[in-house]
Amino acid sequence: MDRYYFYIAMVFCLGLMFFSCERISSNKTTNLNQNKGYTIQEMDEFYHVCFLNRENVWIVGKFGIILHSTDEGNTWEQQDSKTENALYRVEFVDESSGWISGAYGTVLHTSDGGKNWDAQVVNTGEHILDMQFVDEERGWVVGPWGTIFHTSNGGKKWESQSIGEDITLNCLYFIDSQEGWIGGEWGTILHTTNGGNEWVKQNSVLETSIFGIYFTDAQHGWAVGMLGKMVYTEDGGETWGQMESGTVNTLLNTVSASDSLWSVGSKGSLVLTSISEVGMESILIPVNTNQCLSSISFLPNDHRYGFIVGVRGTILYTQDGGVNWVQKGYILG
Repeated sequence: MDRYYFYIAMVFCLGLMFFSCERISSNKTTNLNQNKGYTIQEMDEFYHVCFLNRENVWIVGKFGIILHSTDEGNTWEQQDSKTENALYRVEFVDESSGWISGAYGTVLHTSDGGKNWDAQVVNTGEHILDMQFVDEERGWVVGPWGTIFHTSNGGKKWESQSIGEDITLNCLYFIDSQEGWIGGEWGTILHTTNGGNEWVKQNSVLETSIFGIYFTDAQHGWAVGMLGKMVYTEDGGETWGQMESGTVNTLLNTVSASDSLWSVGSKGSLVLTSISEVGMESILIPVNTNQCLSSISFLPNDHRYGFIVGVRGTILYTQDGGVNWVQKGYILG
């Protein structure tokens, strides 16, 4: 049953993923970006955002779209992905070097800030649902059927670390080049301490799919997923405990900022969780949308500034640490 609901979820977001997004009827629309660059449209579905610095924000999504902003989302320029495959994740290690992963084994790389994107060869046709690089050379990607690939040379060559099981792996987080965790369906959490050469299953105490995972150090981590489930660990995943997220809506992505964990998901869900007081009940933060929210990213070293993206052209922006969020995308009236 868990897998049945997972594949329903995949239909609506991350190329196939969001299952519980509500549609808002509207007769009036306004667009902030009518006069310059790319015009955000109602049909746009955004799956991930990377807020590298105040001059560089990237968004990826449906139909191979890549958007880049140099003015904190006031205007957007489209970059050529050379593909119509859905793009699920964008990651930059500096202003020049970045990667994107997507459907049907898509991995793209740029060394010039997105002026040119070139395909890298990963020996899989599976959707690559998440990706992380810890530096310019070392990175990982994950997907269905236990798919895990690793590169140690910036993606020139990708080597399989797949676990050989019929488990969809949705998300990953590495704290350094050796230690990382992967989350997936049926509450799966995998752990490595040797760069992915070996993976050990941990007991997440969940039976539902995990879509987001984040660690602040080798001991303290959180995972979020279907039906608003949230678990945490204080011992590197040796034991996991459940905590209240404050919602039953599916949570799809989670990051930390300013001693807090921020999670986003279906029906406009934005959840704030204290990191310093582990186990405390989370707080729902109101945002002026009930669209499915897929990704959240805060400005490194200045967490006053952040972006959230989602379906129907949703781009939300904060400059007060998440107290207030304003629409930078397609506005429904």
